[in-house]
Amino acid sequence: MTNPVTKRGFYPIGRLDGAPKYLTEMVYIDGGVATAVFKGDLMKAVGDSVTTQKLRTADVMTAQSDDMLGSVLGLYNANGTPAKYLAASTAGYALICSDQNAIYDVKTADSGTPLTQVAIGDCADAIWDHAGDTATGIAGVELSETLAGAAASAQFKIKGIIEIENNDWGVADIRVQVYPVEHHYKKVNAI
Repeated sequence: MTNPVTKRGFYPIGRLDGAPKYLTEMVYIDGGVATAVFKGDLMKAVGDSVTTQKLRTADVMTAQSDDMLGSVLGLYNANGTPAKYLAASTAGYALICSDQNAIYDVKTADSGTPLTQVAIGDCADAIWDHAGDTATGIAGVELSETLAGAAASAQFKIKGIIEIENNDWGVADIRVQVYPVEHHYKKVNAI
């Protein structure tokens, strides 16, 4: 059996404490960002930069060394009009899930050994093998199938499988539940 290969990005589905809502915030995306921004993309804080609108400035995560600020839920152009995606070097705004205790639904990359149930509790990084889709506005970021182990440093910890039809352990493109380990708000003295 094969799992669907549909791009998803990182989509919040709940919180570790079971609360029904996760925290969100609006961030500013500077026109100097060299990467297009899509729904489901992972964002990082740009220093302690805050705009005149009192919004934090954010950029798209593109490396395993980046600490996550949040995942994109919605995008808006510089005038505040909703946008499917923001092209590279385009200023705008993003509504993000910035909750350090959020649980995300994410598809694994199909470039390694498919995950099995023993992956629960292991850590893994995001991987940027695919570009976002300009037709759907959905990000191409996925979870790496290269596991770092339960106690090792990586961006996310695997909580379990997404319980849906045609989503099986041991098959490429599995959708799993993960939560952030390396998050901007978990850092000492984060603002």
